[in-house]
Amino acid sequence: MIDIDILIYYLLTCLIEVIVLLILSERRMKVLFASLVINAATNIPLNLFLKYYIFDSMLQYYLVVTGLEILIVFIEAFLYYLIIKDKKKSLLYGFFCNAFSFSIGLLLTSLLALANISI
Repeated sequence: MIDIDILIYYLLTCLIEVIVLLILSERRMKVLFASLVINAATNIPLNLFLKYYIFDSMLQYYLVVTGLEILIVFIEAFLYYLIIKDKKKSLLYGFFCNAFSFSIGLLLTSLLALANISI
C-alpha cells in the first residue's frame, strides 16, 4: 500500500516537471510520458527514504536532501539522454525540472509548516 502523501508528492512533481518541459518547448509525447516514468523511478524512492529515515538534525536532513537532489539531476539527465540522444537538452531538462520542482516543493512545505498543516 502506497502512502497517500508520497503519491501526492509524486503527482505534484510530475505536474511541475511536465509544465517545465512544456515551457522548454518540449512537445514530444514520448518525452512527456517518459518524465512520468523517470519521476516514478526517482521521486517515489527519494520521498520514501526521506519519510522513514530518522535524521539527527534539520541540518543533516537538508544536506542529505540537497545531495540526493543533485544526484537525481544527473540520473534524470542520463535517463532523458537515453530517450532524446541530446546531451545538452538532457542536462537542461534534468536541471530545470528538478530545480523548479525542488524549489516549489520547498516553498509548499515551508508554507504548510507555517500554517501548521501536514500531509
